[in-house]
Amino acid sequence: MTMTEGSLEWRFPIRGSFEGVLFFDAGGLYEESFHLGWNDTQYTSGCGIRYLTPVGPLRLDFGYQLNPPDQDFFSPYQFHFSIGQAF
Repeated sequence: MTMTEGSLEWRFPIRGSFEGVLFFDAGGLYEESFHLGWNDTQYTSGCGIRYLTPVGPLRLDFGYQLNPPDQDFFSPYQFHFSIGQAF
């Protein structure tokens, strides 16, 4: 099995304790070892806002999958809320 993943993120100040973020993520999971199926790689881009606190940022992100699967039940839009840094 082979897994690939990559991420780009640009953070910028908005005002006071608020920051904005733009991101692009890519990744895939392949059954064959050492196989890189670039045609099967999934891509997502989005934006978010951060409120900086002493215990870490409060994060609200919105992502859009650029090449979603064909299933009817799948939504290409996703909201994500978290507390702390993502590693």
